[in-house]
Amino acid sequence: NELLSGERLSKEDLMYSKLNKSKRFEIVRKREQMTEKELIDRISHLESELEKKLDELDSLVDTVCFGVFPIMLGLALGYNSYFNIIIYFIYLFAGITRLGYFNVDDDNKKCFKGVPITTSSFVFPIILMITKNEIVLMVSYLLFAFLFLFNVEIKKVSFKGKIIILVLGLLLSGILVFFMF
Repeated sequence: NELLSGERLSKEDLMYSKLNKSKRFEIVRKREQMTEKELIDRISHLESELEKKLDELDSLVDTVCFGVFPIMLGLALGYNSYFNIIIYFIYLFAGITRLGYFNVDDDNKKCFKGVPITTSSFVFPIILMITKNEIVLMVSYLLFAFLFLFNVEIKKVSFKGKIIILVLGLLLSGILVFFMF
């Protein structure tokens, strides 16, 4: 009852060996198809689980880059009074809430609900280039905290629009560098 390779036969294999060759082939073929379908289902399930984990990781990265970093800019300027820290927390929690809501309610792929937290990546540096006034900066944090949660639909920028924004950003950066030196 051993195979040529030296492995022992399982009970199923012994049962199959009692059937004629064509029946054995049909049973093995059905068994392989079923296994393949189960494998495809399992891979599909794992892909959906991975996609959920990647969405969570993306939100964490967005929180650090667009929520914590602008706060670090304010702290680096020395704006660290208790009042400022409360404003920073309001800004950060509004950003986290916005990201959480966006991950749960992702029905409309053509529009954002509320101002995306990523807009802080270009607004706060521009504000800081224009002025380093503490009041202006704190009002900006509060304004953005409100806009993150404000229920308004904002159309997503098309690819052509992204290219235009990139060119304008490069022009603005070049102008700023020219006047700084």
